[in-house]
Amino acid sequence: MKVYRVLRNRTASRGKQLGYVAGVLTMPAFLALATLFAFGLAAMVIAGHLAATVNGGPAGVDQASSAEQGLGASSFGKPAGKPTKVVGSSGQPRRTARVLVVYYSRSGNTLKMAEAVVEGARSVPGTEVLLREVTTVNKEDLNWADAIALGCPTYFANIPGIMKECLDQWNWKWKVDFTDKIGGAFATGGGQMGGKEHAMVSLLLFMLSNRMMVAGPLFEDETGEDIWGEPGAGAMTGPLDPGVSEKELESGHRLGQRLATLAVRWIGSAQL
Repeated sequence: MKVYRVLRNRTASRGKQLGYVAGVLTMPAFLALATLFAFGLAAMVIAGHLAATVNGGPAGVDQASSAEQGLGASSFGKPAGKPTKVVGSSGQPRRTARVLVVYYSRSGNTLKMAEAVVEGARSVPGTEVLLREVTTVNKEDLNWADAIALGCPTYFANIPGIMKECLDQWNWKWKVDFTDKIGGAFATGGGQMGGKEHAMVSLLLFMLSNRMMVAGPLFEDETGEDIWGEPGAGAMTGPLDPGVSEKELESGHRLGQRLATLAVRWIGSAQL
């Protein structure tokens, strides 16, 4: 009887030891199986995403066909034909990029530059363009715009007081959110060194202070190999070079074209 009890106790002890060993050996196997399952599930998700991309998922911005490249809104906000239809990679139409051109003009020279900026922006497919005199701009215009061009004459090497007053109102009174809107500037002045660039930089500093992204017109040489950018567009309108020349209008056109191009890209990438 005593021998039987000893054998039973030894058998139970060995059973416990074997159970413990089996549990220890089973745990790594379970973890290994769980890890393999997780990797398999991740592989399935990645394969499904790649298949969706190949079959028409996000793949960049599509260009409108030549038959669809009509004009957007006119410079004064009135329809100038059917807006350009721009289709994304998913086949769904994207909304057009909106460009607002704001100016102040006393003699009409800055207005001419503003109109050149408008025409440059309208030359880019997929855009709507609005032209506003600075005192007529409202909060809805500013919220509507994806890109804003500001232009004014040069008064004593700076921007006119009325322009500054309106700009301050946009921020302090209207609380417009300009974050990540695209901006550009142009200025006119009577003399060669009358302060046009300082006026233009003042407008750009307003934009940067209000969290906007700024850009200027692009130019190239006759070969097209040397390309450079400038801070903005401008015209000398005094006795040495009265009025606004075709070359100066071209700089305004290039500014509008650059802002509209960037706005179309920005809107397109945001809607992918």
